[in-house]
Amino acid sequence: MKLRKLFGLTIIEMMVVLLIIAVIAGVAVPVYNIYIIKSRFTEVFVTVNSYKSDLSVAYLDNDKFPSSFEGLTSGSASTVSSAVLKVIYYGRSTNAQNAYLNFFTLDLGVPGYVEPDTSGNGGTYSRITIVGVTTSTNYMQVYCGQWDGSNEDVPLTYLPTNCQDTNLSALIS
Repeated sequence: MKLRKLFGLTIIEMMVVLLIIAVIAGVAVPVYNIYIIKSRFTEVFVTVNSYKSDLSVAYLDNDKFPSSFEGLTSGSASTVSSAVLKVIYYGRSTNAQNAYLNFFTLDLGVPGYVEPDTSGNGGTYSRITIVGVTTSTNYMQVYCGQWDGSNEDVPLTYLPTNCQDTNLSALIS
């Protein structure tokens, strides 16, 4: 009778394999979650970009920013019917040479998110801003990112690379 040698894994080898799988999963899951949240912001930036274009046209038509824009009066917030946005706030500087739009999102999965009220107040990790600034040569420059870097702003991690400006409130005079 011929003896056959059985091949298998020892408990130590099994534990090493499980440890390797756990480490890979520990790194991959947070990266995947960030990817999922960023993909949810795609619709937000479609809306933001359409407003950015309209803001540029409004400035070019008048050589200043209007007191009302897209149904929004300067200094007022308006709730919107959207799958991703709750409130839009329009404001402009006193000389009408600078303007901004604050977009307040619904819950898109950002950790620590708190929904703002209908005026955009009380939210956490919910605000994205675009600012139109008139340069000294009467050219309009548009910036996108965080309003003042407070906890109301969406963290830069979730914003696209072309929307990474910070402290945009300093551009409004």
